Amino acid sequence: SRASMAETSILITGATGFLGGGVVRRLLASGHAAEQLRCLVRDPARAAASGLPAASLLAGDLADLDNGPALQAA
Repeated sequence: SRASMAETSILITGATGFLGGGVVRRLLASGHAAEQLRCLVRDPARAAASGLPAASLLAGDLADLDNGPALQAA
C-alpha cells in the first residue's frame, strides 16, 4: 500500500552503475520519494551530477570495513 511504502527506506548499492541506476529510476517512477532511497555511492558529487537525487545519497563503499556509520545511517 502507499501508506506502508511511505515508511519504507530502501538501500541501493551500485546506484551509479547500469543496474543500480535503473533500479533508482524505476523506484522513483513508481512513486517512491527520493528521501526514501538510500543510495550508497563512492562519490556523491559525481552521483548527483549523473542525475541521482542528492537527498538519497550516502557516501561509502562496501569494500571499506570502516563504513559502519554510513551503513547504519541507511
